[in-house]
Amino acid sequence: MPLGKPLIEFEELPSTNSYLLDDISLCSQHGLTVWTHKQTNGRGRAGRTFISPSNQVLTFSVVIHSSDPEDRLHLWALWSGLALFRNLYGKGLSNLILKWPNDLLVGRQKLAGILVERGPWHQAGLNSLIIGIGLNVNGYSSDFPTELKDKVTTLQAATRIIFSPIKLLREILDNLQLVINELRAEGSLKLLDEWQAASNIVGQLVGWEKDSIIQTGLVEGLDQRGFPQIRMENGQIYTHIAGDLIQYDRMQS
Repeated sequence: MPLGKPLIEFEELPSTNSYLLDDISLCSQHGLTVWTHKQTNGRGRAGRTFISPSNQVLTFSVVIHSSDPEDRLHLWALWSGLALFRNLYGKGLSNLILKWPNDLLVGRQKLAGILVERGPWHQAGLNSLIIGIGLNVNGYSSDFPTELKDKVTTLQAATRIIFSPIKLLREILDNLQLVINELRAEGSLKLLDEWQAASNIVGQLVGWEKDSIIQTGLVEGLDQRGFPQIRMENGQIYTHIAGDLIQYDRMQS
């Protein structure tokens, strides 16, 4: 079944991911997609709230059948981000960048976020996961809460073009299907290389918190599992598996 079929549309939902996770019959249908014009209690990674003003943010979730183990689910955030990047590249956006593991930025401002989840029904043998995507489409950062105005942007703000959310939804799902096809035909290494190139992560000075202390290092690239390999000041290589990476200004060689 192609992604986006069937497509269930709502005017308002608390969360498209939660709507699917609560219904095992829906999660058994590969490609089924839930789209809402307004999301009132969206969830992001690490328990963050995702704000979705009415008809300005494209918020949807799609069911994907996958038998990948839990320690590979994070890769689906990379694959989904790559599908988003492919779709939006060339639409008049400058400085479009993927941020590990699940964000799409214009410069340093967030344009889209991704949340990948698997429900308790996985233990009963249902190999499905839910990919939730929120893309800031129309309007301007001034439409968002005060604390987010300097941290987010929209397609309209970045391009001065008004976009059709339903057209973008179809395009993104088509691109995600292409990524899935490539993954099945060629494996993950080529896609990881493409994601890495779209992120400008190599050579990036980053920081992360460990034991309440900020550590820093230079990213050398992603390993075959999709985790950043970071060379620390002492020369050791650190593999970053979970948690935010603070991105500082790129180091000049």
